[in-house]
Amino acid sequence: MGNLIRFPLERSGKNNITKEYGNNLTILLKDAVHLAEISAGEEVNGIFRMKIDFQNLLNKKIMEFFLKNNLCGASDLFKCSLYVSKIVSDNVVQKFKSYYAVDFLEEGMRKGNPWTFKQGADLCFILCAFFNSRKNWREMKENDYAEMGRRFYLLFYNGTKKEIGWHMSKRYKEMVMVTRYCIKGL
Repeated sequence: MGNLIRFPLERSGKNNITKEYGNNLTILLKDAVHLAEISAGEEVNGIFRMKIDFQNLLNKKIMEFFLKNNLCGASDLFKCSLYVSKIVSDNVVQKFKSYYAVDFLEEGMRKGNPWTFKQGADLCFILCAFFNSRKNWREMKENDYAEMGRRFYLLFYNGTKKEIGWHMSKRYKEMVMVTRYCIKGL
């Protein structure tokens, strides 16, 4: 077996993803390969039965994409994929407080709550990844939502020092494109 590769963290701070993986790309790669290899389900009597939940299914598709396209050199992409799978899965079953991104900006500024910026960033991400038709709604362009989402994640990072905010702000557009691609395959 190969050597353990350790990468320095780009920013300090911990979150749930970092607690589990830290800067250990070796563990991330092993998990990516494991996810890519497991079966999502099986067909029994003409009916397809899922073996994994939606969050893991999306994460499996994203990891397969990374492995297929040799994008395995950056731990931040893996952390972002875990985060994206979680927010997409979470928002399939629950609603946002508002579907206007600017509402999250106003509330976050008024209350000084950086977690509100994360909610706004998540909304922008969902809109960019899944609702292309909304890109010209209310004079907003797709790049406007992408830029707002990226900046929301940066505001979230600045207020909390949660590493995922930094990574998502830097990899926002890439993760939107990868998520769009992977959702088509579901």
